Amino acid sequence: NKNCGGDSLSLHLLGLAMDWKCVAADKTEARRKLIENQWKTITMKHGLIGGCNWYTNGFHFSVYENERFGAKNFVHRDYRNQKGKDW
Repeated sequence: NKNCGGDSLSLHLLGLAMDWKCVAADKTEARRKLIENQWKTITMKHGLIGGCNWYTNGFHFSVYENERFGAKNFVHRDYRNQKGKDW
């Protein structure tokens, strides 16, 4: 994971996170919210505290936000306009 610029403690390595590259239709605000709400529903259905990070070119979905970051509810982060935070 380190070789591709990822964190050595990434949830990806444990199968607890995934990235999804956007197609043009996924870049609208309404479509992004729909996708995020679907992920929120899935995590809640399984009793997990999940999260969704928005990037210009895609999404990062995760579970165990409570274990890793101490979150008590589903987490939304929007990194679309932050330098150095996009892929």
